[in-house]
Amino acid sequence: MSGPTNGPPPVRRGVLYVCTANLCRSPLAEHVARAQLAGHGVTGLPVSSAGVSATAGTPVEAEAAAALRARGLDPSAFRSRVLGPELVRGAALVLTASRRHREAVLEADPTALRRTFTVRELARYVAAVDLDALPPGTAPERLDALAAAAGALRGTLRAATPRDDDVSDPFHRGPAAMAACAAQLEQASAGWTAAVAPRESPASIWTLPPSA
Repeated sequence: MSGPTNGPPPVRRGVLYVCTANLCRSPLAEHVARAQLAGHGVTGLPVSSAGVSATAGTPVEAEAAAALRARGLDPSAFRSRVLGPELVRGAALVLTASRRHREAVLEADPTALRRTFTVRELARYVAAVDLDALPPGTAPERLDALAAAAGALRGTLRAATPRDDDVSDPFHRGPAAMAACAAQLEQASAGWTAAVAPRESPASIWTLPPSA
């Protein structure tokens, strides 16, 4: 067993989505979130995904790819990745498809608790966060602040049932189930992708002097 290191803390950037095989739910979420961020003018915030039981290098599942193309998104360059501690350590926010995946993330890196949520769990917290209270700044800065604000609400806003925090696995359940999953992920990611859009401090906004 290796001992603790004295090196610098890891630089955490961006969002990591996690599901089982990194073929359906997490690639759907990854591509949808990127598109939502682009729609808000957000650049330079990495969004990626991985699977707890993935086989590295596999393309997106066919029905998931079709659901993405129906939204004008191109998943052809995507290849699956295996979840490992280094991926968790490198993410500022980790979003999982289910509670089971959240547990797997924390097994990989127990220090990730405060920045790991299921996708639907985070959506519930973001809806309760006072977004005007988040500090102005870049998207990565606002993402860090949003994750901290959501973490502070953990355990105070419970789902009606625990399963309401999960996104059901659509694998081999047909195009309708895949389309419904994509829509659910789209809705769940809408809040955080809008919240992290950069905002200037009121004091930094330049205005014209009053006319004489």
